Amino acid sequence: MAVKALVFVGTDPKRTRQALERLPQPWSVVTGRFDGVTLVQNETLKALGEAVVSQVRSVEGVTRTETYPVLREVSSTQSQNGPVKAYVLVRTEPRRTEQVFGSLAGLPETSWAATVSGRYDVAVQLGARTWEELSNVLFDKVRKVEGVESTETFLVAN
Repeated sequence: MAVKALVFVGTDPKRTRQALERLPQPWSVVTGRFDGVTLVQNETLKALGEAVVSQVRSVEGVTRTETYPVLREVSSTQSQNGPVKAYVLVRTEPRRTEQVFGSLAGLPETSWAATVSGRYDVAVQLGARTWEELSNVLFDKVRKVEGVESTETFLVAN
């Protein structure tokens, strides 16, 4: 069974495109305090760490990374995904991670959800038809889930 990590990447502004194009697939351009995100996987946690260093951190133009090992994940083929997408990192109240994960994974706009290790507890990828619809999902659904303490949203630009 593969071990995975969601890796957010910051780049030198003059080399953003070249750096992101060298990341492991799949990757996305995001807005916010990072420039891109990729999902890295390997067979063991040790090999995963080595892959993050060799395949992401060593890429010319990458200046910083933030890595979130995936503990558990679900993908939805039933999601009502549209062309507007975002990754949302969620900090939960103590002992509420599984409840929040279940609630967010069950949203029709969620295409992928995971519990992660690090300063956030849950990561989700959302999709919507318009920016306004995505805003409504974030404010009216995600942030109102019982147990959500805070969120950080990265809009996908490609």
